[in-house]
Amino acid sequence: MGRRWGVMFERGALFSSLTVTENVSMVLREHTRLSARLIDEVAVLKIVLTGFSAALEG
Repeated sequence: MGRRWGVMFERGALFSSLTVTENVSMVLREHTRLSARLIDEVAVLKIVLTGFSAALEG
C-alpha cells in the first residue's frame, strides 16, 4: 500500500482573513461536491483530532 503525505509551508499556509474552520474546509469546498453542512462537520472533526477545541467560531 502506498503512503500518502502532504506539505505544509511554514509561512503563508493559512488565510488570515478566514477562521480556523474556514481554512481547514477550504480544500474540500474547492475540490469536492460535498454539501456545505458535511464540509463543516468534517472540518470540525479534523480540528478536534488535532486536540484543539471544537468550539464554534462566531
